[in-house]
Amino acid sequence: MHRKRLLVACEEAPMPPLNGNNRRVFELARALAPEWDLHLLVYLDGAGQRDAFRQVWSDTQATFHFFERRRRFRHLRSLLRGESLPTVDRDFPAEARLINTLTLAPETTRLLLDSHCVSPLAAHFRSGVVVSGPDCMSRQFGELTKHAKSARERWHNRVRRWFAGNNERRWYHLAEVVHVVSTMDREALKMVNPRANIEVIALGLAEPAESKLRPWQARQGGLVWGNLDFPPIHAGVKELIRIANGHSPGLLRGWKLLGKAPRDRAFAMFPGLADSGMEYLEWCGDVSSLLAQTQFVVCPDIGGAGQKNRCLDALAHGCLAVGLAEVFRDLNGESGRHYVEMGSFSELPAVLALAGTETGSGIAAAGKALFGTQFSHRALAAKWTKLLTAMGPLLPQRPS
Repeated sequence: MHRKRLLVACEEAPMPPLNGNNRRVFELARALAPEWDLHLLVYLDGAGQRDAFRQVWSDTQATFHFFERRRRFRHLRSLLRGESLPTVDRDFPAEARLINTLTLAPETTRLLLDSHCVSPLAAHFRSGVVVSGPDCMSRQFGELTKHAKSARERWHNRVRRWFAGNNERRWYHLAEVVHVVSTMDREALKMVNPRANIEVIALGLAEPAESKLRPWQARQGGLVWGNLDFPPIHAGVKELIRIANGHSPGLLRGWKLLGKAPRDRAFAMFPGLADSGMEYLEWCGDVSSLLAQTQFVVCPDIGGAGQKNRCLDALAHGCLAVGLAEVFRDLNGESGRHYVEMGSFSELPAVLALAGTETGSGIAAAGKALFGTQFSHRALAAKWTKLLTAMGPLLPQRPS
């Protein structure tokens, strides 16, 4: 019998720098690699980028198939962004031919299409295809449109919403299964394409080595973590700084703010940042080591969709995860037992009173255990293998 084979067509190369989308497929592919014959179809230009990709994946058993990023500006999305997209040709003829070549045994082969941009490939097959997306992307881009800071940004997100919505309506029901990471996104996507067969499987991450994690009570301080250019995070950080500088002076002194935005722009966006006493980090080369010695992680999101890798990272490293309800969507845990869900940021001073206490240590330990059973690579692989093996064989469309 042939070994199970998984073909993954990646919208965005799963390699650093990792963001919410390409990290999802990066972690999923690594989780499944031990049990599946993994083939990654990746859009990368030039030998340098491809060698870098091979280096990232050198510790994982996988086969790579590279395609040049396409140079046609056929869609408004690519025109506005001023960059080449790998997905402007909706037919994907070369990719479909390669997939058919790689399908040695249809009954044990499955095709995973990473996000809506490569979803048109589903039209080439009559079974065995799953489209995996982090969120209902048309909804997400619609939310970003509401929070846009300029007319250009608003127009840009409207075009992205149109492009995502068109793909979700036109192609998603042609896949055997469509995957999202939260029930909220399943309901939103059902409104866009009622014919799509949508399944929810949460995110999953690799577990850090136990040897690098300090005992919780021996750790110090905390971390506020999120991309400051994302409107729901920007608004949350603004409120945190207001509280830290007003009602609770010194509340976040000695903490770190990991915000991705350039330093000068971060201080321009938040005039009170200097007075808060937080150390600003544009990026961190080793986030895992930072988390391993941090007591509290505050995810400042006040909106958005899907799940938060940042929250799962905090739980995995034994930190006490703190945030509003948005942060803990579909975690199947309990506030006060596995993490602390606040009604508003004004509750943060009371939460931080847990520092160094047995109660705080117990919550952090329970959150770490929840991660291990529900969101580790082991748990992720089990859920996905069940989904993939229940699907039909990967069969091409019958000739018309």
